[in-house]
Amino acid sequence: ISSLEPGDKLVIHNGTYLMTSELNSNLQGTAENPIFIEGAANQDITFLGTSCSRNNAIVIDSEYLSIRNIFFNGADVSMRISNSNNILVEDCEMAYTCGNSITANIDETHHLYFMHNHIHHNGGHGEGFYLGKHQTGGIGPDVMHESIVYNNLVHDLAVTNPQQGDGIEIKPGSWANLVKDNVIYNSRYPGIIAYGTNGKARNIIEGNVVIDSKENGMQIQGDAIVRNNIIINSAGYGLQSKDHEGSAQNLSIMNNIIVGSVGAAITYANFGNRDNMILANNVIYNPGEVAIEISNGVNGGNVTSNVILGLFPTEISSGVTQGNGIATDFIDSTEMNYYPEDETFSNRNQYSGEPVENDYLYNSRSNTIYAGAFEKMNSIGYEIKKDFKYPSREQKIEIDKSFDECNNWEEEHPEWLHCDDFEEDKLTELYADRSIGETGFQISNLDSYLGESSLGQHYTDRKSVV
Repeated sequence: ISSLEPGDKLVIHNGTYLMTSELNSNLQGTAENPIFIEGAANQDITFLGTSCSRNNAIVIDSEYLSIRNIFFNGADVSMRISNSNNILVEDCEMAYTCGNSITANIDETHHLYFMHNHIHHNGGHGEGFYLGKHQTGGIGPDVMHESIVYNNLVHDLAVTNPQQGDGIEIKPGSWANLVKDNVIYNSRYPGIIAYGTNGKARNIIEGNVVIDSKENGMQIQGDAIVRNNIIINSAGYGLQSKDHEGSAQNLSIMNNIIVGSVGAAITYANFGNRDNMILANNVIYNPGEVAIEISNGVNGGNVTSNVILGLFPTEISSGVTQGNGIATDFIDSTEMNYYPEDETFSNRNQYSGEPVENDYLYNSRSNTIYAGAFEKMNSIGYEIKKDFKYPSREQKIEIDKSFDECNNWEEEHPEWLHCDDFEEDKLTELYADRSIGETGFQISNLDSYLGESSLGQHYTDRKSVV
């Protein structure tokens, strides 16, 4: 592996490979000629770790490297990434480790892309993704920025010798990262936890599902946009925000669905007199318990058009409406179908300062704004599954849509190479079998994506295409 040069592609065939030493990849591809390491299509390739004192794979001082279709089984950590950029990890499985699954917590990393990986049954600290360094005493340079964690399935964490067990953790100072369309369940600590960005561009947490967290569903300090997520049955709070390694501020929580939690469905330890705190158009159902808890008042914050069941502070009464009931307002909560049954969530005044243009399924939000993650498009709804949100790149969501968000997109936006709304199999050609010397996968200028909400754009604002 150490001899791979820019443009090389290493294809690994069927078998179980005993990792008696760490796979140490110190590889430098280029934007035009990345290096590819991948399992052969339709074959089972396992890297079997043999010791809890060693990692399975280390990616260090590397760039423009793609790792795909490998099962990293056992060892201490499945993959440790350090001082690297433009790394794609896709279609891999990572399980049965003694510790965390994927870490990027030693040196600065940027433009990392984690897509469609299956992470489960780890142990010890047991974090699915540990991204950025926990720097005691302040925020240092060793952060992750401008990276994407997309469409991963993460579950059953810290199963053996449990200590922590976060699903996806974005550490202090890490900035301009996108956490999107992941499904996380049975995490021992919060399904998603994110700290502040130290004044840099906000992180976006969008379209994720967190089910049956054994602690908080999500814990978001601030400097983030949290929208179109679904959080179900948390053993702690549904979503918590508080000062933690920095101040809670610049936090927009919009159009989420939060149902059932032992603690408050949403709790703020620090909301009032903080910059840019928004709680708008959410569906927050915790019947008979606390729906919204705010400890320090709401002065200067914005609470708008939330639909709730449960207790709430009287000072936000103008920003909430009581729903009717879980059984009546959703199509079938017993089957995790949290799609609107009737018009209880409709005709909401969307927060004008930061509109949410699309919903959980990329339906455009109409003039009849719905609170929650779904804009009602049919009477069948959508069942949340403990599985990948998208089973493959090519498979569209099986739900009626009345629009095509890519209509005229490429004509109107010539700076983009491609738009895909998953209505057709457009990405197959772009991501078909690759050979040595073909162009790479770099996604440039992440901020252009972060300002938009089309899933297809996630793949498109780049200098070259896989």
